[in-house]
Amino acid sequence: MKTSLFKCLLMLLILILGFNSFPYSSQENDSHEAGGGRKYITEEERMTRELEIMSMASDKLHEELITTTYSEKILFNKLHHLSFPNAPNNLHTIFMIPIVMSPFAYALTYVEDAGFPVECFRKLSDDRAYILYRTDEGGYAYIFLENTEYTEGKKEWRITHANYVKKSLKKSDFDSIKKFSPVKKVAKIDPGIKASLDNWGDKNKYVSKYYTSHLLEDGLIIIKYEKFMPNVTYKVTSIEYFPDFIVKSIRFGVNDTFNSRILPQDYPR
Repeated sequence: MKTSLFKCLLMLLILILGFNSFPYSSQENDSHEAGGGRKYITEEERMTRELEIMSMASDKLHEELITTTYSEKILFNKLHHLSFPNAPNNLHTIFMIPIVMSPFAYALTYVEDAGFPVECFRKLSDDRAYILYRTDEGGYAYIFLENTEYTEGKKEWRITHANYVKKSLKKSDFDSIKKFSPVKKVAKIDPGIKASLDNWGDKNKYVSKYYTSHLLEDGLIIIKYEKFMPNVTYKVTSIEYFPDFIVKSIRFGVNDTFNSRILPQDYPR
């Protein structure tokens, strides 16, 4: 009972603080190609669309499913509430791992509300799925979902986290990264980092610490950074490797698990 009340209060708080920035409350009406926002949809329409998306689940090659690509700038800006894993860890971002899944993670249709129609939907199990998008620059964006008990006694598909990959990498590719390595050295190995930092521009100059997540063929790496003077350079403070792709986190007293495993055919080639 206390947990349910706590979740409701937090949901109310986030709606009050962040309502003006939610995609479906935006007055923008950009073109589809620019990731334009959709008009507000009712709860009934949302549920109908979720069922349609679920029915799209397929293991076909994404080349056969995806017909539209988006610029990195559009994708990062329009989905900044999810936040990409390489973006600075500040109030504008939650695309890095781990993000807040409970109690107010986004509904399955959030990406479509932001103007990105679902074309490639992967259902991995009864409780895990992800949506795949591709960018004009050759990157792959993975939006992960979990069928979780969002409200007491009722399961719903919710976005948990996301990742952006431009190059298929393995753990061994990061062997040269040590404590105090500059973030620029990491970016030379993983171009997804550079793309994400470039698109966030000067936002990171106000952040003293942040971290990046790197979705690999053989696991997941999370690298934490701090800003070091006098050159105001971000340097590595720790590196963690997760061979099972699973990261655990405790947020708001809730134990959350973030699984980033994807199908082998969905890595950049």
